Amino acid sequence: PDRSDFIRREHGHLTLREVADALDALEFSCSAFVGCMQALAASSESMEKIADETAVHGLHRTLTGLQLLSPACRAPAPADNVAVTTTETPADGWQQVAADAKSQGTESFKKQDFKAAVDHYSTAIAATPTGDADVHTLYSNRSAALLKLGDLQAALTDAQQCTRLATTWPKGHFREGCCHRQMGEYSEATRAFTAGHLLEADNKDWEKELEATERNALEKPTPIGLLRQVLMRLLPDLLAAWVRGGDADGVLQVQVNADIKEMGVAKWCLIREGRSDVKAQLRYAFLGQKDYLSNLAANLAASAESVGVVDLAGQPLRIADIGAFLRPSEASAGAKFATIHIDVRDGPKKMAAAICRIPCDDTIQGYIVPLKDPPPPKGTVDAVLQIQRSSGFPKALPKLLGFQSLPGG
Repeated sequence: PDRSDFIRREHGHLTLREVADALDALEFSCSAFVGCMQALAASSESMEKIADETAVHGLHRTLTGLQLLSPACRAPAPADNVAVTTTETPADGWQQVAADAKSQGTESFKKQDFKAAVDHYSTAIAATPTGDADVHTLYSNRSAALLKLGDLQAALTDAQQCTRLATTWPKGHFREGCCHRQMGEYSEATRAFTAGHLLEADNKDWEKELEATERNALEKPTPIGLLRQVLMRLLPDLLAAWVRGGDADGVLQVQVNADIKEMGVAKWCLIREGRSDVKAQLRYAFLGQKDYLSNLAANLAASAESVGVVDLAGQPLRIADIGAFLRPSEASAGAKFATIHIDVRDGPKKMAAAICRIPCDDTIQGYIVPLKDPPPPKGTVDAVLQIQRSSGFPKALPKLLGFQSLPGG
């Protein structure tokens, strides 16, 4: 069956939670859902059918608009070692120079001398005038050689240059998809392969690449991929709790008492493997930004065990980085984002932190079911708060506090 039929249908009455559950029932991973939405958005016929904003669109916007403070998500520096560009003033006989270098590059590639292939393709690119109709093929070839050398960022840079120069040439999108997949960026790989598939609808190889990408996303997840899958599952609850806080500058802190390697597996995947859904306890706490930063600074100074003091890449958190991250950039000024700090187990004795800014405008909030006040705690409020003071809130207690059990509850 065509899973995308669910997305095409009119679902204006569904909530964010109902959409997330339906996508899980249809066996959509986060990367597959994002790729499918991008494919439909690129198809004018499909866009006519899903033009109205629904909770499906809202979930997609939260996942693609996610801003995450983590070294693994920061764009790597450009690969200057191979950043050879075309020339504005080609020399006489440049055609022969470029053709010979390209031929030598191809021969070197066949002999698996990928370093020599890169050098030859670079010579060909340098000899070719800017605007030449076929120069995109040189960037494509050099991208393939760089990928073989394991220079992933340089390979991706060339692949993206190729697709910029020739947006309707399928192979450029193939190169870009291969680079993203090798880098563990499965949503981006799905987008690139989907773009190529749209240009060659009858080519079944694209479906194989998309299937291989989703398989890799499930079998070889990256920390960021695991987090995205966790967010796809928990987003309706996280955003509902953040909205309940009633402060646009406030921060929702969530402590997840489960390993991210377990939480980051889709429920449908667990069922397919005959495994039970993961059991976890979640603590929600909402604080003003100033109180949040005060607590975090104290926790980092004390290397508190109950909260994450490193990010998902294992790098120490730094208050200066977090403060800068919380300040909206010029590009996002005026936009509504929910700020959420997630502490999750990463191994038996370590907590890791992910600090996110997630789109949460008025339209998205309209798909969220408001939270009801929970029953009062069994113990005294003061006793409950004192427990929290010793487990992550040494300087300021949260304005709101809540708990959740998974599955259900």
